This record gives sequence, structure tokens and C-alpha cells, in this order.
Amino acid sequence: MTGSIDIEIIERQLDRVQSFIPRIDGRSTGYLAILSGQLALAFTNINSTDISGWFLLTCLVMFLGCTVWAFINIYQCSHPNIDGPKKSLIFFSEIEKMSVKEYTDAFLSATEDDLKQDLLNQIHRNSQIVSQKYGHLRAASASMLLGSAPWAILLLGASIKNYRLPLLP
Repeated sequence: MTGSIDIEIIERQLDRVQSFIPRIDGRSTGYLAILSGQLALAFTNINSTDISGWFLLTCLVMFLGCTVWAFINIYQCSHPNIDGPKKSLIFFSEIEKMSVKEYTDAFLSATEDDLKQDLLNQIHRNSQIVSQKYGHLRAASASMLLGSAPWAILLLGASIKNYRLPLLP
């Protein structure tokens, strides 16, 4: 079935798919830092007396809701579902279930076509994982964007009410 394709081509494709994972993880780390900074700035500059009107309370609820949703998506991006192909000689979760001897024997007795098929299955599964991670990253990004306006209005409203700029005494 896969005999006509060179195994190195399949391995390069697997490497290509796997190269997306650190990029997505780097962005999710950046998003986490931004969210943490927004929360710190908000809670440093806003106290309970600043949220007296319905408008600022609505902004606070919207900001916190968007922030919680973004955190949930960042968590899901960082910890995707890693269920993989069964009896794989490549997928780490399946290798872990075997003893060293079982894995060694299975790997050495596999044909090149078996390994190609396993690599192709791994490419497919990794592509699904990358797609899930990217979807969660996109949802976190949209949530952060939606929460930015209420966050800014909240800080501005507290500043105007207290006659001070954020972070200044």
C-alpha cells in the first residue's frame, strides 16, 4: 500500500506537522502572560467601591468572563487529548504501555510497510492534535480581544472616579 513512497518523505512530513506544536505553545504562553498582566493591572487599580454603577459592574463581569474562557482555552491548548493509534510503535502513549522487550521485539519484527503505515497514522493523529490546539488558541485569542474593551473601560472608569491614573498613587 505505501511501498511506493520513501520512508524519509513520510518522516519529513511527520516532522513538518510536529513543527507546528512549539509555535502554538509559544503563542499560548504569550497569551497567558498577557492575561496575567491584565488581571494584575485590573486588581491592583480597582477596588469594590469603584464598581458602584451597573455599567462598570457589567464591564467587570464581561472582562472576567472573557478571561476565564481564555484561560480554559489556553489550558486545553496546553493539554490536548492525546489518545492515539492503538498498538503504535511511534506514538509515545502506546510505547509506554509496552515493556522494553515487547517494544524492541515489535519494532524489530515490523516490516518497512508496517512502519510506513504507523508513521502515516501518526501524521494523521498529530495533525488532529495540532488542529485542536490551534482551535483553542484561536478561541482564546478571540476571547482576549472581546475582553479588552471592557477591561480598558473598567480601568478608565475607576481612574476617572478616583481622579488618578492606573498604577499611580
